[in-house]
Amino acid sequence: MRLTERVHAALSEKLQPGDFAVDATMGNGHDTLHLSKLIGPDGKVWAFDIQDAALERTRERLEQAHQVNASLICANHSELEKHLPRDALGVIKAVVFNLGYLPGQDKSITTEASSTLAAIQSAIRVLAQGGVLEILCYTGHSQGLEEWLALETWISNRLPESVTVSIMSPYDATRRPPVWLEIEKH
Repeated sequence: MRLTERVHAALSEKLQPGDFAVDATMGNGHDTLHLSKLIGPDGKVWAFDIQDAALERTRERLEQAHQVNASLICANHSELEKHLPRDALGVIKAVVFNLGYLPGQDKSITTEASSTLAAIQSAIRVLAQGGVLEILCYTGHSQGLEEWLALETWISNRLPESVTVSIMSPYDATRRPPVWLEIEKH
């Protein structure tokens, strides 16, 4: 099972119809669609990306699946807190980060360590108690490795006491595998 499928399985166990969720890095819309289906018509998803192509692909994916409970926002994930409605703050049940670049587009446009760290800290603030952040970090490219090293330092030195972190990564001695972080808020 691919790591993205494992993340989706974990989200399936945690989310209920009517919940609120955030896709902090919508990309091609796979996570947005999965969240949208899990929370149903009474729930709400807010999805963020800085590239118009991501918004368009995600919009098409949602329309094809007849999902209408998602708001697509063209903004950096570090700005998620200011784009969420006040009544969503503190009640978000899940935030998903699929870090890196938009597949099929310019690979020089990637998530960056500084904005990702700001986004994760912001996401923790908007989470409900018992809410989770699911983060996939792809260490196989230089920007992704830099991002992982910054995350690792943040976890070691500045992790808030209100959360616990689980780190999973498939063993692969021949390359740098992706890393899956699950952060749960108490």
